[in-house]
Amino acid sequence: MKKIGIFYGSTTGTTLEVAQEIAKCLDVKPEDVHDVASVSPSSVAGYDMVILGASTWGAGDLQEDMATFIDGLQALDLENKEVAIFGCGDESMSDTFCNSVGEIYHRLHDTHAMFIAPFNNDGYNYQHSWEQLECKHPENIIAAGNVDSQTCLDKISQSKISVNVMPWFKDGAHDRIFNSMLNGAVVLSDTSNYLKECFVDKSDLFFFELRQISDIGDIVKAALSDLYRLQDMADRAYNICIEKHTWKKRCDVLIDRIENGIF
Repeated sequence: MKKIGIFYGSTTGTTLEVAQEIAKCLDVKPEDVHDVASVSPSSVAGYDMVILGASTWGAGDLQEDMATFIDGLQALDLENKEVAIFGCGDESMSDTFCNSVGEIYHRLHDTHAMFIAPFNNDGYNYQHSWEQLECKHPENIIAAGNVDSQTCLDKISQSKISVNVMPWFKDGAHDRIFNSMLNGAVVLSDTSNYLKECFVDKSDLFFFELRQISDIGDIVKAALSDLYRLQDMADRAYNICIEKHTWKKRCDVLIDRIENGIF
């Protein structure tokens, strides 16, 4: 009998619950159900079949623990290893619904894994990439595809306006916001408690609500109509970031807190 291991990445607990239900159906023992935040990618070596599961966040982003785990799996040779994938998603986000499933599949495509248990997608509409997006001027969309961190930073450095949708950590912020500002771009982002503490809407950046994500086009159009204001906003955000939000500033704060026992 093939030994099955279930590996999941869960932020709110939903994917964990699904993983446990799958384990019951397949008679997988609890010790073979793993939170990827607590195990190394090499743990899959002990299994003939691996089931990977994750939720989808932000603009189709892979759950952060699973993203790190997949980074490790990409370095392994999974030849003859059977791999099945499941995902959790929000049907209201129709353009990125369960995008984590496709993300895992594409990132492990070159590991020689044997993907099993295909799902019949009849009745579902899914835009695989920006290149397939129906719009008036598709020639204006330049898609870089899946790139490494350095290439992502290089692309950010060429941007004048940076649109950001964060993974679901609403008491923090994604570093691409600060990277964009430090490279002179104006940022459009969904909100977080931390960002609201640091920046003023329509003065240092533009905020939008995820439930009104369709408003982004109008915000960009209005911003481009006043380039002097746009440059002033970029300069103000840059100065704030130089003063408070570089990696050196982050390290200085951490060192100070550690040395003074502030946690």
